[in-house]
Amino acid sequence: MLAQISSVFLSYASADRDAVRKIVDYIRQAGFRVWDPDIEILPGDNWTAGLKQGLESSDAMVVFLSPEASQSREVNREIEYALGAEHLSWRLVPVMLRPTRKYPWILRRMQMIHHATAKQTGQAIVAMLRQPRHVLAESSQTN
Repeated sequence: MLAQISSVFLSYASADRDAVRKIVDYIRQAGFRVWDPDIEILPGDNWTAGLKQGLESSDAMVVFLSPEASQSREVNREIEYALGAEHLSWRLVPVMLRPTRKYPWILRRMQMIHHATAKQTGQAIVAMLRQPRHVLAESSQTN
């Protein structure tokens, strides 16, 4: 039996911070622990070590896509990590926060959430995080 998701890493561009925080409230209310680099890594901390700890300790990643996120080296590195990490296999949840065509092609094969309202997007993320891993894998392979 596969372990349930309890911890979620957030990946987003700083320009999207306010929109992401409104959505994340719904994820927290559903009982998930949220690892947000902007909150967890304090000024003066080793950013790289903090990110590594957050990524390794999380069961899933939610990546918020936008024009700014597509230009962010950090967001792209976090996506690369999630795609290569066994413990995050099929637990990368892409959310199209604002329309952009520039994002890693592999995300097009995954079940994408399109932002509507903070509540609807948060609820859709929670529903996806609660799906068994094999359901996400199967839906991604058919897209």
